[in-house]
Amino acid sequence: MSGKERKGTRRKQEAKGEQRSKRARTSKKKYVQISSSICDCCTTPMQKVLSQVVGQQVMLVTVADQPKTAPVFLKAEIQTVDNFLISVQQNMVTYVVSIFDVLAVFFNADPEITLLQPLTSRKGGECLCKEKPLREQFNTMIRLPVNIHFHNGLVLKNGEVLRTGEGTVLLQSSDGQRNCVASLEKMSYFSEPKDNVGTFELT
Repeated sequence: MSGKERKGTRRKQEAKGEQRSKRARTSKKKYVQISSSICDCCTTPMQKVLSQVVGQQVMLVTVADQPKTAPVFLKAEIQTVDNFLISVQQNMVTYVVSIFDVLAVFFNADPEITLLQPLTSRKGGECLCKEKPLREQFNTMIRLPVNIHFHNGLVLKNGEVLRTGEGTVLLQSSDGQRNCVASLEKMSYFSEPKDNVGTFELT
């Protein structure tokens, strides 16, 4: 093999090596981006709330529910909450639900619920395009009535804003009998109610 041929072969090998190295760097970069995605601005806060009402009978509203129809889990008792899953029992049947699909949970006003608060020191969590703006807006509406419209068309009426947490807002019915924690991520918009009398209404 001549000198020119050897040089040409080396150049081809070096070019192939550079391509492999470039592909590896690109692949590694994509992997890091995916692995750094954490469910801590919507799912983790709701999991914290649900873990505080284990053993209680609640109304659990999920993406499977439809407007003008009673929620699937109208009177469900929470059994366990773990690994972003919640198990509930209703009519002697146990169901396992993804917490990511929970829109809101309704329960008696008695238990003191702790909401997860945003930690600005960590990289994950705060969603600047939805979670944070909605939370900050609700913070200006403490003790004001509100109707919340969810992605699936459900409307929560007769709620009064008590306080907010990361990815969540705590509401109380205007008669003070029931509380509700709703997911900010699952909301489309909210509005000022025409009437704000009585207990929660889900339509």
